Amino acid sequence: MVPLPLKPAAPFSLCQDTAWQPPLGLPDDMQAPKNLAHSYLERTAPRSTVKMASLLPASFGWVAGTCAAAALVHHIYMSIGVQAARKKYNVKYPTLYATEADTKDHKAYNCVQRAHQNCLENLPTFYALVISTGLKYPITASAAGMVYLAGKILYFNGYSSGDPEKRMQGAPSYLGLLTLLGTAVKMAIDAAKVYAK
Repeated sequence: MVPLPLKPAAPFSLCQDTAWQPPLGLPDDMQAPKNLAHSYLERTAPRSTVKMASLLPASFGWVAGTCAAAALVHHIYMSIGVQAARKKYNVKYPTLYATEADTKDHKAYNCVQRAHQNCLENLPTFYALVISTGLKYPITASAAGMVYLAGKILYFNGYSSGDPEKRMQGAPSYLGLLTLLGTAVKMAIDAAKVYAK
């Protein structure tokens, strides 16, 4: 069987909200999908290469860099701080939070541990917001993400001092977080307007 020469199709974009249209040059039995499971993309996926970079904004690398920075801040910088506190206050594993029976400096150790835990608790929300908003506004998402991370470093350092009130030094993180949240809400409203028409 001789393969049919196919005319090149228009570039595909996941962002297009148009009805499915077969590319030119397909045989008659392939002109419309019989069901969604056998769409044109699924039938041709083995023969074509979809480059991920073509589906993302050109500046999405900044978002990836911000995510990498978040991992370094939370899993390296802050983890080292907790390890140093364990050593300084002689808190053994698997103790998560120390009591007076563990060490006389249990409050100072617990401040460091709680600072790290709080930052980790908020990390999934941060990742979800920075990645989702970065799909449309990569520079804004990255800048807001870096402000958030700088605030979290200040928060961790302040809380780790042993004085829980000093955690408020990390308030600038909310500027980054609220920017990401506002951007996500704007994207949701824009999407609702498109489908409301």
